Amino acid sequence: MTWRLSSGWCGRPWRRRALRRPGMRLGIWLGRRVYGQVSERSASSLLCGLRYHPLRRTMPAKPRKIVRKPDAAAPSLMATARGTLAVIGLGNWGTALAHAAARLRPEHGLTLREVVVRRGESSTSRNRLPIRIWNEAALDAEFLWLCVPDDAIESACAELVRRKPDLRGQVVLHASGARESALLLPARQAGARIASVHPVMSFPTRAAVPLQGLLYGVETADATAHRRLFAMLRTLGGDPFAIAPGSKHLYHAAGTLASPLLVSAFTAAAETARLAGLAPAAAAKMAAVLAGATLANIQHRGAAQSFSGPFARGDAGTIKLHLEALAAHPVLDRVYRALALQALEALPVRERQSIAALLRAPQKKSQRRRVNAGAQSL
Repeated sequence: MTWRLSSGWCGRPWRRRALRRPGMRLGIWLGRRVYGQVSERSASSLLCGLRYHPLRRTMPAKPRKIVRKPDAAAPSLMATARGTLAVIGLGNWGTALAHAAARLRPEHGLTLREVVVRRGESSTSRNRLPIRIWNEAALDAEFLWLCVPDDAIESACAELVRRKPDLRGQVVLHASGARESALLLPARQAGARIASVHPVMSFPTRAAVPLQGLLYGVETADATAHRRLFAMLRTLGGDPFAIAPGSKHLYHAAGTLASPLLVSAFTAAAETARLAGLAPAAAAKMAAVLAGATLANIQHRGAAQSFSGPFARGDAGTIKLHLEALAAHPVLDRVYRALALQALEALPVRERQSIAALLRAPQKKSQRRRVNAGAQSL
């Protein structure tokens, strides 16, 4: 006889025949002696397939398929186009970002959904970018990046929330380097995750520039937004880093010193060379060559190893001559002294005390007269 398990009680046709066997009756007798009470059904099942057991009084429940009802508070997956980016504003940074995102494909994990502009705003890139005005915009991208001037962030966020009151599942961010993500509070109240992401680069024109290797400063208090933004920025080819909430002003001041005020320092050097008698083109070329070589050294060797000149040598006599020559030019004199004091604080300067005293010494009356005369001539 072939023994087999069955969905019923240990086989249907041959169950009665099995009960007439001596072994079955012996099993019932032994079961009653050991367990106290065993029915013929339990004994036959024990011998035929262990479907029922004296210690398991009830059949195990069949696993039920759990069907979860959709949460009314959770955003629908159809409401947000995952892995998509919407650029709101087509200024210098918005243009560069839109062109970089337009070159991506779905297999990269990020695509450009739309570029939202104001009504009547013209663009020479309309035939290459999915440009839409506010009334036509779907605003269903996973990332909604406000690429507008700092003073327009709050109004752009208010317009976004007015046109799409439910932003659950989406990340709304702005590109300001100085303003916090708290400006986007209306978007957070509408269900979005908020952040500020600042590209660490200067964008003086609306030209499409490559963004590969670009640094991004990410400021957000939302851990999920932080993770999703880092993944998105790496897809763009960027190198993101975190900025602590509440420190954006110092962060942006650092960027201002490193870029626009670096240009100001360059113009101060070129103007000083021009005052020495160089032609304007020659003065600008001399300052550019020195500045370019210094920046290259800093990138490869670090600031301390790239510091040279009279401060690194501790040549207080030469520095004194510089100050005497600049006394007739008060703005250049103050720039020189400010940068020199920073060098004393952060760089390896020899004869530090004597140079510090020289920089902090009050000017003599004759020097002040020359300064006033120079200021009047400017």
